[in-house]
Amino acid sequence: MANVELQDYDGITGLATTIMMVTAFPEYVSGNAQVNGSISLKHAFGKLRELSVNYNLTVEEVNIATAYIFTGAAHVFKASEVKALWEQEDGVGFSDMLEKNREATTTTFQALDVLDDIYLINMMPAYDDGDLFADIFTSKVHVRIKREDPADSSEQLYTVAGASDSFVRVPSFSSLAGDGCLGGETAGVQFLESNFNPFEYSNNSRLVESDVVGLAVKCGNSTFPVSGLSEPIDILTRRENKSLDEMMSIFTASSRLGDISV
Repeated sequence: MANVELQDYDGITGLATTIMMVTAFPEYVSGNAQVNGSISLKHAFGKLRELSVNYNLTVEEVNIATAYIFTGAAHVFKASEVKALWEQEDGVGFSDMLEKNREATTTTFQALDVLDDIYLINMMPAYDDGDLFADIFTSKVHVRIKREDPADSSEQLYTVAGASDSFVRVPSFSSLAGDGCLGGETAGVQFLESNFNPFEYSNNSRLVESDVVGLAVKCGNSTFPVSGLSEPIDILTRRENKSLDEMMSIFTASSRLGDISV
């Protein structure tokens, strides 16, 4: 599949549908299938970006193709997590499978960078709405692509649609972008939430024990990681199947303040 040459819209949806179906059961997706699938998904998003320039595709066509490709991407992430977790639980710290998991996950995230281009650069310029975003999500992986004003100095709260319970609060978009966004370039962010850990291949990933969130800044065709902040940001995310009892004190009795001694 990784060597399939895409010529048109039907080729994109056909390839994406095939990957979506063959990766639906993560325990049966081999390391090579993960890698080949991720390469094909990145290629499919690349072709969709090419075809959607100058509104040669309708919004509906872009949304349908995106849904197929994105679902396949979520399946690859999940397969990587499941297979890597098996390795880690067996005490394996390095293996061909873990390397394939890493490669597939990395390439799939690169595919999602291309997804930003499709909506921010190709689709959103047709709209004047100042608060414009696209939500793409499955039951376990959620992405919001939001257009931003590089000069905006107001506080921003980023959330995603679907069954999500995470957010990121930042002082402003301009504090994220810094000098990375030049005047006239389309700017925005991608906020991602995964309800499982696609980085399970990493030896210390079990220490995360929470949903995984990601925030990236987009300026034109370039993607910048969020770093070098002069002010802190707030991140709220759910712990991984954990009770809050281990994280907080539970009070079962009360007393007047004057009667409390330390």
